Amino acid sequence: MRIIGSGWLTTSSISVREMFHHLWTIHANNPEGDHNQINIYNGRGVLIESDVGPVWLYGTSAEHNVLYNYQISNASNVYMALIQTETPYFQSNPDAATPFTSNKAYNDPVFSGSTSANKAWGLRIVDSDDVFVYGAGLYSFFVSPSLFSLSS
Repeated sequence: MRIIGSGWLTTSSISVREMFHHLWTIHANNPEGDHNQINIYNGRGVLIESDVGPVWLYGTSAEHNVLYNYQISNASNVYMALIQTETPYFQSNPDAATPFTSNKAYNDPVFSGSTSANKAWGLRIVDSDDVFVYGAGLYSFFVSPSLFSLSS
């Protein structure tokens, strides 16, 4: 079963000062009664575009998003501490090019490699200044949902 969850977990607009803490999302592969996997697709994780800041992220986690989990784009004065990410359990089947497409308006990453190489970014920093990361666990270790196959 495929479910489209959302386009983003959260965004931080231009010229905004914000603080995030205990931000958490989780994608659980809960089996249905017939043991089919349920995939919930979120396009993007946390997008920070604040050009003045400061933006503080402390003890946050953004996980299992298709294109990226954290993206800092055209931003400045961003402080991130104790962040965590995981790639989606379902990638590479499908890969990061599906079911969402990259959008230039949001500086989305463009995936043009092989299916096995097209994975969600854990942390992506684009055209930004004064970004500080203190303590990051960016876990990218899933290959496909077959690793979690259920025995009947």
